[in-house]
Amino acid sequence: MRKTRFLFGAVLAVGALLSLSSCEWFYALFGDPPTAILVADPTTGDAPLDVTFDLSGSAAPAGVHRFRLDFGDGTAFATGIELDEPIVHAYAAAGTYTAVLELTDAHGLTDHDTSAIVVEGGAEPVPAGPIAVLAADTTVGNAPLIVTFDVSLSSSPNSTLVSFRLDFGDGTPAHVGTGLAAPIVHLYDDVGLHTALLTVTDADGATGTATLDIVAAVEGGGNAPVARFDWAPADPTINQAVTFDADASYDTARSQAVQQAIVVYTWDFGDGEEAATTTETVDHTYRWPGTYTVTLTIYDNDGNSEEMTQSIRVGGAVAYVSSPGDGTISEYRFPNPDSRRVLDLSGITPAAVTIRPGGNHLYVAGENAGAGTISRIRTSDLTILSTVALPFIPQWVACHPDGDSLYVTPAPGGPDTIRVLSPTLTLIRDIPATQSGPSVIDFSSNGDFAYVLCSVSGSVIRIDTAAGGVSTLGAVAGGSGLAVQPDGTVVYITRPAANSISVMQLSNGALLAPIDGAANQFTAPYGVAFTNDGTAAYVGGKDNGGHPAVLVFNTATKTRTKTILIDDPSGGAPRPIDIAMTPGDTLAIVPHGSTNPCREISVVDIAGNRVDEELHGGLGPTYVDVWGIGY
Repeated sequence: MRKTRFLFGAVLAVGALLSLSSCEWFYALFGDPPTAILVADPTTGDAPLDVTFDLSGSAAPAGVHRFRLDFGDGTAFATGIELDEPIVHAYAAAGTYTAVLELTDAHGLTDHDTSAIVVEGGAEPVPAGPIAVLAADTTVGNAPLIVTFDVSLSSSPNSTLVSFRLDFGDGTPAHVGTGLAAPIVHLYDDVGLHTALLTVTDADGATGTATLDIVAAVEGGGNAPVARFDWAPADPTINQAVTFDADASYDTARSQAVQQAIVVYTWDFGDGEEAATTTETVDHTYRWPGTYTVTLTIYDNDGNSEEMTQSIRVGGAVAYVSSPGDGTISEYRFPNPDSRRVLDLSGITPAAVTIRPGGNHLYVAGENAGAGTISRIRTSDLTILSTVALPFIPQWVACHPDGDSLYVTPAPGGPDTIRVLSPTLTLIRDIPATQSGPSVIDFSSNGDFAYVLCSVSGSVIRIDTAAGGVSTLGAVAGGSGLAVQPDGTVVYITRPAANSISVMQLSNGALLAPIDGAANQFTAPYGVAFTNDGTAAYVGGKDNGGHPAVLVFNTATKTRTKTILIDDPSGGAPRPIDIAMTPGDTLAIVPHGSTNPCREISVVDIAGNRVDEELHGGLGPTYVDVWGIGY
């Protein structure tokens, strides 16, 4: 294991750095730098080798801005801000790999740690080019600026590095060498943004590159510039390019019409990505819904800097669908899903899925070799963080609205018990159901109560989520699906055999007049979900002619208002088992069920009252959960 400490990465967005003369002065002003500690287990083994990386020993007294873990095998980096989450990575081929952890704190200071992984046996190593890593002791300062570069973290997974070339980006001759251990010192005389480029070459002639932005300024004088920016489109969504424009920024030391006085623009997009440019505009794409804090820092020719921070709201939704037929989880991003990420659960047959509020973790209840399991999955890279055994084969899993617990019910024939787990899958309590066959679960909007359909005894029970107490709410026979209306007044229970939907009051368990299939021209209702505003209920079922459909009911009048027919282009027999609404009531996501060879998922456009598109899923897509922000 080898450790080094440097200022590293994009241009530091801290204006005061322009007047610093030493790292020691910086530490005295801002506190201790971060410390990166990377622990790998195991470090040797036969391919394919699963290695768990532990970052929890790392520390950033000023706060974590971002970590980046390079596995050294040419695959995508793992990034994030949570140091206590273990990261599991699979090395597919034999070889010696150097994993590099880069930890950056809120002030832009960066530390690195490495771990060597030796993978033996298995498949022959896949030829991979070298990995260039360029670090420096500082990236911002007054000209003439002395920068010490380090290229020693570079590596080649399947060969030996034989040479490197470092272009300093200021028009001076490049530094060419063969030994990577010695530091390289360079003097930047010219004011401006200089992009240093490192190119490393291995014994096979393959090359790898890395860049690092260096800002050289002059001693501050005059007034500070004024930072201003906006973006377009004004209401962006995930997977959409957002153009950030700082054209409104200006230098108060000169005429406001002379904006060329600003020489460097640096951007922190709030999602762990940064950029530095000499032009006013930059494009960025967000992958996850959320509200992000964007910071622009500008530097003028006088060596002054100023920053502006704004919040940007990025809409969109991410859906996860379980497919028990082939043991996979599929991820889709809306609007306009242009790709599907797939997680193979490696022998686990998934049942229901649930997303933790905030979208960072997905939970999958399933079965493996006749035993019940539940898995916690990090959504950023679809990595299984942990899988624990259950005392029964599960049917349903639901996350409490606060995200502090999970409720799991058994498959038919299991014990009459609901297991409550923590977000890290430790046992909180087992709750006796008091009625037979607990299955589908839904929560009140404030999370005070969980409502469980007990299909064997034909009843609905209510659980006090704080105390764990259980009471029987009311009786209803033949129930299959259950959903609580957002205003907390009633619960809908679908009854496919009776071709009806029961409506039960949550205040006293009394049954209101059912939504009758004959009167409303539908049969076989199954999955049910309410729009987020509670004005409509969407139910998977069939029309009077037996054609698979999504049935829409007005919750005020309890009558069917729309019937949206669905087809399966793959030639299977569609059976809409589950249904979930995207935030903002834009789409309904409807898996067609487990009928082989059904592989389709219908996306219903709510405003357009039609199936917008059919998504190709795993074999038998069955259960779905959706997380995001309205758009």
